[in-house]
Amino acid sequence: MWIVSALGLYILVSIFSSGTSDPNARWKILGIAIGSAVIQVYVTHLMPNLLGFLAALALSLGFIVAGLMLWLKVERTPALKIVGSYFALCVALVVVFALLPHAQR
Repeated sequence: MWIVSALGLYILVSIFSSGTSDPNARWKILGIAIGSAVIQVYVTHLMPNLLGFLAALALSLGFIVAGLMLWLKVERTPALKIVGSYFALCVALVVVFALLPHAQR
C-alpha cells in the first residue's frame, strides 16, 4: 500500500505545485514521497492498530508539509491542497484494502 501512496503523493505534487525552478525538484519530490512512506510503514509496524494508522498518517502529513515548504519552497496554499488531497487518498486506500479481502468471499 505504501508504494501506491508514494506514487499518489508524487502525482499530487506534480499536479498542484506550479513549476519550480529547481532542476532537482523531481528527485526531491521522490525523496519526500519515499520518506513519507517509510514513516507510515515503521509507525504502523510499531503500533498495528487504528491508533497506529492515525499516528502514522499525522506524522507523514507533517513530514510532507515540512518537506514541501522548506525543501521544495512550495507556498503554503498549494502545500495544504496537496496534503488534503493526500489525506483523502490515504483514507480511500485504507477503505479499499480493508474491503478487498471481503470481496473474494
